[in-house]
Amino acid sequence: MEYAIPIWRRRSFVYGGDAFLAFGVFGMGSRGDFLAPGPFSIHSVPIDLTGDVGIRLDTYIGIFTISIANALSRSSF
Repeated sequence: MEYAIPIWRRRSFVYGGDAFLAFGVFGMGSRGDFLAPGPFSIHSVPIDLTGDVGIRLDTYIGIFTISIANALSRSSF
């Protein structure tokens, strides 16, 4: 899910900018990941939550995103 609020629109190199908030559920696994030994538990399902907050710039050459998730992906921890 994503929600975006337009900040500005103009006719120049940067067409516009949007502030956005995004969140979702991500899961990826093989059949064996769902066949955990013992009783079934929600903790054995390979899913995770995702989220992001930032600004998206729509330009003549493409879309650029400045966001928290983008900054964290470039960190070393």
